Amino acid sequence: MDLIAPNPLNRQFEAKTLLVILLCSGLAAFGGYRLYSDLDSGGLVHQGKTMARVERREARVRYKTPASFVWETVEQDQSLYEHESVQTGHASAAVIRMSGGATLELGENSLIVLNEVDNLALNFVKGSAVVHESSGDRQISMSKDGKVSVEKLNIRLLNPGPLAEYFVSGGEAKSIQFEWDKPGEFFVEVSRDRTFSAARTDRIPADAGKKTFAAKSLAVGNYYWRVTGAEGTHSQVRALRVSTASPLQLLSPSAMERVRAFGDVADLQFRWMPSQTSLATNPDVRHQLEISADPAFKKVEETQDVFPNSGNAIVRTAASGSLFWRIRSHYGDLVLSSPVEKFTLERTDKVLLELLRPAENDQLALGAPVRFTWNANAGDLEYAWEIQDSKGTRLATSKGPVPGTLWKDTGPGAYRWRVVASWNGKSVGESSWRPFSISSGSPLVLLTPAKDEKFVFWEKELPLSFRWQKDALLERPEYSYVIEVAADREFKGTLLTKTSRAPQLAEATIPPSAIPDEPRAFFWKVKVTDSSGKIVKTSEPLSFFYGRYPRLAAPQSVMPAAIFNLRDDKKVPLIEWAAVEGAKGYEVSVFRIEPKNNGRGPAAEQVIVKQLVPDAKFEFSKLPVGKYHWNVRALDRIDRPGQPSARGEFEVSYGKPLRAPKVRSAEVQ
Repeated sequence: MDLIAPNPLNRQFEAKTLLVILLCSGLAAFGGYRLYSDLDSGGLVHQGKTMARVERREARVRYKTPASFVWETVEQDQSLYEHESVQTGHASAAVIRMSGGATLELGENSLIVLNEVDNLALNFVKGSAVVHESSGDRQISMSKDGKVSVEKLNIRLLNPGPLAEYFVSGGEAKSIQFEWDKPGEFFVEVSRDRTFSAARTDRIPADAGKKTFAAKSLAVGNYYWRVTGAEGTHSQVRALRVSTASPLQLLSPSAMERVRAFGDVADLQFRWMPSQTSLATNPDVRHQLEISADPAFKKVEETQDVFPNSGNAIVRTAASGSLFWRIRSHYGDLVLSSPVEKFTLERTDKVLLELLRPAENDQLALGAPVRFTWNANAGDLEYAWEIQDSKGTRLATSKGPVPGTLWKDTGPGAYRWRVVASWNGKSVGESSWRPFSISSGSPLVLLTPAKDEKFVFWEKELPLSFRWQKDALLERPEYSYVIEVAADREFKGTLLTKTSRAPQLAEATIPPSAIPDEPRAFFWKVKVTDSSGKIVKTSEPLSFFYGRYPRLAAPQSVMPAAIFNLRDDKKVPLIEWAAVEGAKGYEVSVFRIEPKNNGRGPAAEQVIVKQLVPDAKFEFSKLPVGKYHWNVRALDRIDRPGQPSARGEFEVSYGKPLRAPKVRSAEVQ
């Protein structure tokens, strides 16, 4: 047998690989520990003295404390502290007001460490920024090779300010006024891109009377602007935007809705379509919800600032009766108002309770405590919570002012719960009972009939087959399934109840008295019970549709005439209609219209024809002169009449009466 000697190079390679793995694992563990320590020990907490405040921000702007590895999003009006880093992303910018009064405009893709204004150039890491001081402006920028340059700016831009945003309604243009501090032969350059390419740049000369002013109307969009001189000098570049503003769309209370509130002062919920645009966070934009007793809002009962992104607000009011509400949106100097909605606020001595969790027919897993929560349309209430088992036995209760409670003594089974509200010791509201279940293992899953599955038939009723997933409890003989079918989701009127040991029920039928003439919704569920009949698990109800085929649609009239002239017409009076698919025949009804009391009073209608015909037409014979109306219904294969056609009217006459003879001579011959 040959023996292969170990290769010392392989041993060296394995040792190096092991060393690298250990080193990487150690670095990963150290990094994870440092990150955990950062989050747990207050690395995100601001330290040192306050250096600045964020006046405006655009898109992605974030900051980091010196002791942290984690970057956080910068919020509007946020304070920044000494040695903290601020970073802007692509198409992003920030305006920072330093504590000494200077203003810092940080451009896109920039990174700076905040320090004293005089040392900002030393702490500049990436990008560009403009510093505004009382002594003048300067621009700090870093080139690709890492060199920081500081340039003094001879022209100071005054208006529009940094990151200015203007608003228009619809497709209008906005007149923008540009101002700077030094008079001279200057031009304002406005461009769609930051490079000020000639094809996309407009040059506007300074106003002849005021050398530090120019104006131009701009359409909706993003722009960059600067001031340039004849010698090629130019100011800093600023961005501005013209945006389309629109009023918020109100949802509720909606037109003519009646709202009931408890007590003298009510907390009302108002909802609108949330705003998904940048206008929602612009500091120049604010929205006010107003409530008034008149549609012109001459006197405003309540006013409250709202946040458009939230989509709802709670307003406390003592008003009642017919009320109107709207949201006025202030987009800078543009004010838009939503359509006005009317509602009625009624005071009531009853509180409306809304049960939240557990939801109706929830299936919860055994083991964890169950939290119950609810809402009420009033405050300062005392709540009494109660839970019962499937037999109606009270298991637990609790009282208190908090709209929620925790139930720890859980066990498998079917339960129901409710809440009663009281005020000053008097009951003022009671919820309905809400069922739910707790089970061990996986919940019961129903298979067929599937949700909203349809079963339709003509003469003979269809048998139903129910199937569901097998439950592990049925491996023990003391458990069994109970299948229930009802016409309502609450199972108040159970139509079918069967017991089974197998996860299916075949050839089941609904009682004939409950079978509808047309398909309607039924509900089914499965429960697991023990030998004593106690429910230990229940499924969520599923709906299905069951019944005879719907009745046929109404025929469409194609009657050729509205007046039949028995003197001039050679043909027999005929009414016709479009054939209905699946019709076995048609039921024609003709009514004669006869005025009462010699033409005075309402007309009477008398059925003169009610006849079955095989085709989509009907001929009259010896029909007397008069006015008539008719309808027709299609008969299906089991002779059920369908929907009646639209009312058709016609008249049978002898034509127009002859004219009176003309007297040609008064002499009788």
